[in-house]
Amino acid sequence: MAAMVTVAQVDLGRVCGDEDKMVVEEIDQVLRECVLQRRPVYIALPTDMVDLPVDAARLASPINTFPTVTPKSERAEEEVLARLLSCISHATQPLLIIDGFVARWSIFSEIDTLVRLLRWPTTSTPFGKSCIDETLPNFHGIYAGIAGRSVYKPWVDACDLVLRFGGLDSDVNTYGFSTLPPERATVNFHRDHIVFGEEGEKIEGVDIRRLLGRLIAQLREMDANGQIPRMEPYPTHLGDPRAELASLPPPDPQAKIEQHDFWQRISMFFREGDVILTETGTPSVGSREFVLPRNARLINSSIWLSIGFMMAAACGAALGVREILQQERKDEGENGESSHREQGDGQNGLQRNEESNSTSALNNPPQRNVLSSTIASGRTILFEGDGSFQMTAQELSTVISHKLDLTLFLINNDGYTIERFIHGMKAHYNDVPRWRYLDAPYFFGADMTGEGEEREWQGIEAGTDAGAGAGDVVVNGTVNGDGGDEGVLDVETGAEVKGHARKEKQITKAQGRRQGQEYKIQTYQATTWGDLLSILAKGEVKSGKGLCMIEVFMDREDAPESLKRLVANVVRRNSGQSEDDERARSEGKIVEEKIMKAAG
Repeated sequence: MAAMVTVAQVDLGRVCGDEDKMVVEEIDQVLRECVLQRRPVYIALPTDMVDLPVDAARLASPINTFPTVTPKSERAEEEVLARLLSCISHATQPLLIIDGFVARWSIFSEIDTLVRLLRWPTTSTPFGKSCIDETLPNFHGIYAGIAGRSVYKPWVDACDLVLRFGGLDSDVNTYGFSTLPPERATVNFHRDHIVFGEEGEKIEGVDIRRLLGRLIAQLREMDANGQIPRMEPYPTHLGDPRAELASLPPPDPQAKIEQHDFWQRISMFFREGDVILTETGTPSVGSREFVLPRNARLINSSIWLSIGFMMAAACGAALGVREILQQERKDEGENGESSHREQGDGQNGLQRNEESNSTSALNNPPQRNVLSSTIASGRTILFEGDGSFQMTAQELSTVISHKLDLTLFLINNDGYTIERFIHGMKAHYNDVPRWRYLDAPYFFGADMTGEGEEREWQGIEAGTDAGAGAGDVVVNGTVNGDGGDEGVLDVETGAEVKGHARKEKQITKAQGRRQGQEYKIQTYQATTWGDLLSILAKGEVKSGKGLCMIEVFMDREDAPESLKRLVANVVRRNSGQSEDDERARSEGKIVEEKIMKAAG
């Protein structure tokens, strides 16, 4: 059965010959295929072989993970390279599309170099977001097809060359397949083969990393000789995400938080090295509006859309960041040097993260290694919906038990908002029970007892410094989150707390139980931009240390604009109505309104 879902398998119980030698060779071979093909493998280890001693000599030499080059693969590579250089030389309206398998194949550096050399318009997909440096002047955000800007799709459809790397052709990733570029002009780059043009000519046996290395070498020569086509005039109408973010006026502190600008504005909180996860639902759709700094990584779902997955995934990401940092510190100690640079506090609230000018961005490529010091010193940030959180809320106990650093934005929009737009805006089956989410850390084992079982409560106005000392566990929450009489439970007495003024509550002098380590826990609520700005300006929030839960309230019938457009197109398609029909209907309605106005 394993053979159907893995690229290499071995049952060590059936290995014949010299057991000691054969076992280690078989294990190394399977591991090689795992790394080389970037796909799952299967090793069956019988229980009676667990204690079998083996020769450790092979551990002294790294496993060779370079692809095997044969005369056939060499010829295929030469053919592909020649055709690519010809296509590039004759392009007049080219485009680069960066998709998510670029991350799976670990070709960040090659893609980054290619984008800088060509200087052509570059876009990504939802799955591919963060696979390219988004500070580059030729990066134009996510191409959203029918759900995006009206000028974008016609321009892409008119391109005479589209180089598409690591494509995932799921309906979610392609906005209902509307972002698939014209086949006549497209070259699809896969891990071990290339597909050209409308006829789908497939050339196999070409390793993507080797091919890109040779292509980049050729392009450097062409660039030095001025032979790479430049787009003049450059298509500036495709948009500049960073300029759009910088042009946003400050939000009204009294205004409620809405989907249409939350995802773009929250980008100012991010800093270099952050690992950001977005749950299926409005967070995943909204995250496509993020404007990411260099070396930030975004993790989302673009195929199965299983809600609740990201809470557990965030545990793994936070633990991975910690282990990378620990390994780097160990390596630095052994080498007697310190190459690791801790990040500062990041942005002050939502101040814009200034980037260098476009020339500098193109000429100073950052390191694009997932296991870099930048990633290790970044924060793990999760955006989770209330309905999704209820699926796997118990993973919060894993975060607390292992004292993981996690900043959790919990979007409380009273149910399955994305499902409301698809079917049943008012339907009860899209509702979820209303939890007191900020009591979750206490329920899941956070040490809030303090020294000597002492607890101290303080009521302070929101947006002011909690005044907690170093190492304190701080639990902040809104006593009256919506301005009405509904309160929250006092975790000491179990009685409901009511009030009319927004307050924060704080537990002081509480320290972590395990191994005497301090572990700070903070919880906050925000219903207005003023609330959120005050929270994000706090140094302990910006640090990303400990567990920080920020419950952000939004309307249940509010959604990102791109989601509204996409759902409208899906509904129209499912009803058999074409886009032209809808346009004609809309134009007819406008004409009718003009006639009625003229008639008085």
